[in-house]
Amino acid sequence: MENVNVKSVANNKAVLEVDLTQDLGASGSGKNLLIAKTGSNMPIASGVKINLNVYRALPKENEPEIDFKGAKAEIGFAGGVAKVAGSKLTIEVDLTSDLGESGSGKNILIAKTGSNLPLFKTIKMNLNVYKPVPKTPTKVPVTGEPEQLTLV
Repeated sequence: MENVNVKSVANNKAVLEVDLTQDLGASGSGKNLLIAKTGSNMPIASGVKINLNVYRALPKENEPEIDFKGAKAEIGFAGGVAKVAGSKLTIEVDLTSDLGESGSGKNILIAKTGSNLPLFKTIKMNLNVYKPVPKTPTKVPVTGEPEQLTLV
């Protein structure tokens, strides 16, 4: 994880913090500057994994830096909320949320932004939080007849 701090995981809630002033360099497409990233499948709690990217548009020539003085925003998304206060982003995820199975059917989505969620000025975030689908025990069919064993 780069520039992502897991502040707490308690009472069915995960709280993460990001410093919005950080610059991790250009994104893979070269169209944005990465502010924070987890990489894919980063564990944050027992069985819970996260994929988070926070980025901003590349500044245009002679464009001033983003002024975070007085910045304040609260943006809800499925399974959580993102709060901007000054240059700090706080992400709160409700770990009891169940948004259904992922497309592959291997995971249950706990929280997601759906796409690139606008946070403040040109800053956006993309988030998915998920856990594996619980495995169900294999059941053996039961018949009315007791099974016959042959001893050799």
